[in-house]
Amino acid sequence: MKDDDVVRDAGIVAGEGGGSRVDDAEAVIATLRPRFRSCYQNGLAEDPAMQGCVVVRTVVASDGVVESARTVVREGLSDPVEACLLHVVAGARFGARSGTKSTVLHVPVTFVAETAAKKEK
Repeated sequence: MKDDDVVRDAGIVAGEGGGSRVDDAEAVIATLRPRFRSCYQNGLAEDPAMQGCVVVRTVVASDGVVESARTVVREGLSDPVEACLLHVVAGARFGARSGTKSTVLHVPVTFVAETAAKKEK
């Protein structure tokens, strides 16, 4: 990743769906951040000025497997970057939990060029 690019955030916005809490959600998403950066870096090769965000709606089964991942918000990122981010989230594995209902997590990922981030300060 270039030094002038940063991942602004990549964490859990909300859980819903009636399933039990995904206690390791933040930790699992943290392990995905390097792969998120790789997706973005590949996109920068095509568009060096690209920056933006996605929010991925992620359905996690009680056994920790991701049942589905789809974009609910996308701004500024290319189709290939979005597809790569979805692939990364879809391959995540969360800890098993009690209950039989799935849980919905919203995972935001924002990429901002370092120069833009400095201007905001």
